[in-house]
Amino acid sequence: TLIKNGLIHTGKLEKYFSGFAARKAYQEIIHSIYNSNSIEEQKLLLPSLFTAEFDKIFLSYFSKENQSKSGRDSEKYKYVNEKEVALGLLKRFKQNMNQMLLKNNYFNQYFLTSNFFDLENSYPYVKESNFNLLKQKVDTINIVTEELEQHLEKRPIDFYTKGNLSDIFEYMSEDQTIKFLNHISNYFASKGRIAFWNLYNQRSSNNKISKLKTLEKISKELYNKDKVWFYTDFFVEEVK
Repeated sequence: TLIKNGLIHTGKLEKYFSGFAARKAYQEIIHSIYNSNSIEEQKLLLPSLFTAEFDKIFLSYFSKENQSKSGRDSEKYKYVNEKEVALGLLKRFKQNMNQMLLKNNYFNQYFLTSNFFDLENSYPYVKESNFNLLKQKVDTINIVTEELEQHLEKRPIDFYTKGNLSDIFEYMSEDQTIKFLNHISNYFASKGRIAFWNLYNQRSSNNKISKLKTLEKISKELYNKDKVWFYTDFFVEEVK
């Protein structure tokens, strides 16, 4: 039943999003926006969604206090100094909706409805056409459940070439971030790349690690293409 109902709906953050998406008053206009065939057509409909009432509900629901109570562990806000986090989220959400068709953005579809309008135009892993490909590769996946530093120390130096660290540095101080990046970079081969996002905190190597170089051009290009609007920045660091 859990799999049939959808594993994606079981996460804490997804459940939190569903509380916002459950507001039926907006579903009709969301469906109309989804049916837009051009960004110009979509923009004409957005004022019907982004009303003063919508803004008020959004700012209240995604406030720092409500997020730390219902959306994410409160410990994850230890280094967040920004008080009005919801204002930044709302600004980025509106900007994204003015630049990217809802029809082509399955992240926004899920955020607004807790579902997808068309599975074949959503995450690659849920497409029926990709099932056999994933089935063939399932044995190549190695799931590790231990601290990253402990795991890396069991590997040879220069073992990895790619690393996606999500927004792990959100939960570290600036000094901890520099120390951590400096340490793990030893386990990446030359020209290896480490990617990560910033959410509420500004974190990067900040040119303080001799082994790492921030690839500013590709970082900015990829950030601008990102369908997800939660994050304030994206970095690709390359090992020299």
